[in-house]
Amino acid sequence: MKLYDIEIFRELVETGNDLFCWMDNKGLFRYVSPSAEKILGITPDLCIDRKAMDFIFKDDRRHTMDIIKKCVEKNIRSTTIENRIVHKNGETRHLMWTVNLKFDQQGALVRTNAIGKDITQRKQAEEQLRKSEEMWNTLFMASPTWYVLVTLEEGKILDLNDTFCTDTGYRKEEVIGRTTIEIGLWPDEEDRYRALPLIKEKGSIDKMPIKLRMKTGDIRDFLWSSTIIEIQGQTCLLSVLVDVSDLKRTQNQLAFINKKLEERSQKLAEMNSALKVLLEQRDNDKKDLQYRVWYNIKNMIQPHLNNLRLTKLTPTQHAYLNVVANRLNEISSGIGQKLGFNAYNLSARELEVAGHIIEGKSNKQISDILNISVFSVESHRFSIRKKLGIKGSRFNLRTHLLSLTTSIDDRQPDLADVQFSVE
Repeated sequence: MKLYDIEIFRELVETGNDLFCWMDNKGLFRYVSPSAEKILGITPDLCIDRKAMDFIFKDDRRHTMDIIKKCVEKNIRSTTIENRIVHKNGETRHLMWTVNLKFDQQGALVRTNAIGKDITQRKQAEEQLRKSEEMWNTLFMASPTWYVLVTLEEGKILDLNDTFCTDTGYRKEEVIGRTTIEIGLWPDEEDRYRALPLIKEKGSIDKMPIKLRMKTGDIRDFLWSSTIIEIQGQTCLLSVLVDVSDLKRTQNQLAFINKKLEERSQKLAEMNSALKVLLEQRDNDKKDLQYRVWYNIKNMIQPHLNNLRLTKLTPTQHAYLNVVANRLNEISSGIGQKLGFNAYNLSARELEVAGHIIEGKSNKQISDILNISVFSVESHRFSIRKKLGIKGSRFNLRTHLLSLTTSIDDRQPDLADVQFSVE
């Protein structure tokens, strides 16, 4: 070899990133290129007279030795070996070795030349890819939704997950290699053909409502999401399908229930309107009854009492006549109706006293009308205050009683102001 060629060879060997080395027939380093410091972590001079096998990862040594032994036995002069070496800092690196073996005339191994290329980054990328593929396969197969890979134009099924088989009832071998049309997956084949132009235009679809037929013939509702991908030069569709049949059934049931509730609400509103009319009619009937009572007393009883007053009566008869006249006057004035529920707490005598207080009569006048003492009237006034919950002189009893009363029908005059003329 010319000196010029030797210089070029040395320049390539000593400036390159690959590890150049040669070992004697005992496997001891006799030459190691400068890249050893980068790959092995030590300078080339520290490698000389050391066994190359000592730098190889322990678990890869037997595999490496088996390949070398096989080459020696069969007089194979070149081979490739992939193994791991251990850097001085403990880091493991992957190397691809191109190995050339030199034999003498008797076939004995004289030396071994090797070029080691660091492929650590490639192996790491491959390992990452492998893990990603494993993760994808796990997600693909274990997903509760359908994953289906088909060709774009024909719809030929290339792969699918276990959920598809579980839900449809098909086995994988029944559908792989067949089209979705052939297995009858589409109740209406035109649905797929109508979706294709949209997929081609946008490159994907998202949550398109469709119907699909199971092996049993049942038709279920799905949301279809799909995107175009290239696999080994073939245009395919990767589809994700979510079964929403139960959700749609629930929505329909809720819609039915809501409709029934609206109908019942409408009926209840109608009943409330009818009840309101009945209550108004009851109030009108009540007012009519009050008016008829007042009218009958005034026109059918009062004239007879006035006639009876003109007759010759004994003092006792006059007293009774006064009591009857006063009672009729109180009934016709509607005091029981006016006080409402508050009247239920008052005794009959207290109700009489309250009626006269509302009419503005004094204690003396009330005592004369009811033939009781003034002290009794005052006692009744105190009891009325207590039952109505008003205490103290700052509350006017007559004003409070008036505030509790309800107005009588406008057509009915106040008979409290109409006194029977009885001596």
